[in-house]
Amino acid sequence: MRTARAPRAAKHTIDLVGDMTLTATRERPRNGERAVAVGVLSVFVGVCVAAETAGLGKLLIIAVVSCLAMVAGAALALRRIVNSSTLTWAYGLAAGAMVASACAFLLPTAIERDATLGGFGIAAGVLAGFTVHLAGAGFGPRTALLDDYVVRLTVHSVAAGFVIGAIYASMPNIGLLLGLSIISHKGPAGYAAALSLHRSGRSIVPVILPACGIGIAAIAVGLLGWPLSPTVTAPVFGVAAGLFLHVALDFLAHLEKSRAAGSPLLAAHATTSALAGAATVVCAWAITGA
Repeated sequence: MRTARAPRAAKHTIDLVGDMTLTATRERPRNGERAVAVGVLSVFVGVCVAAETAGLGKLLIIAVVSCLAMVAGAALALRRIVNSSTLTWAYGLAAGAMVASACAFLLPTAIERDATLGGFGIAAGVLAGFTVHLAGAGFGPRTALLDDYVVRLTVHSVAAGFVIGAIYASMPNIGLLLGLSIISHKGPAGYAAALSLHRSGRSIVPVILPACGIGIAAIAVGLLGWPLSPTVTAPVFGVAAGLFLHVALDFLAHLEKSRAAGSPLLAAHATTSALAGAATVVCAWAITGA
């Protein structure tokens, strides 16, 4: 009887050591994620203070709204209180607003400054969006410090922030409508990122990276300034138009896939929300003229 108990005790000890090792392995990435998130958040607060001091009020508002929208989306994903219909409306409104803003504000400016350079910029923006969308495939498995989806989203946010900063630095008289329309997808993006992390058993803390990334990049460019030469601004506006059109079309493609697997009512919501997002931009432009 004693000889039979020894293997059981040994097995229990091995299982216990294995559980402790697994727990320690999980805690290391979580601690690393928290440290990175705190560092990025500190940088974000610092650049926001710098933006306020330098009088970059528009970029400051865009940065804060973008960050709060993505954090709110992540919180909703954690609580799981958003149904498919609500998420469809969020994606549709954001996509419609981005399509309308890119076509009405960014494309004309790019072509007006220099038609050829602006056109090349548009092509570059679309291709850059596609590249960033697929860039996370080589960042490693889910056991890495940061989730690959978060890395892709952070790269996209930094790129978008760079473009937004360049737009407002080169044309400071542009109203807030354009910037807010461009970042209108941040809430749904934060929701999707947090949902991906939560389903894989990871913390949603890393969402703070893309949430702060767009503001850090935009304000940094605004503080450095931007050349006003048409040979520079034309491709910048072109890249912005192409990049944001890619994001909007990606949202619309997501809605189309959801429609194929969903109900006719969900398809109606997808169509209506996209049109409503575009109409909102048109109405805001008609009222404010900005």
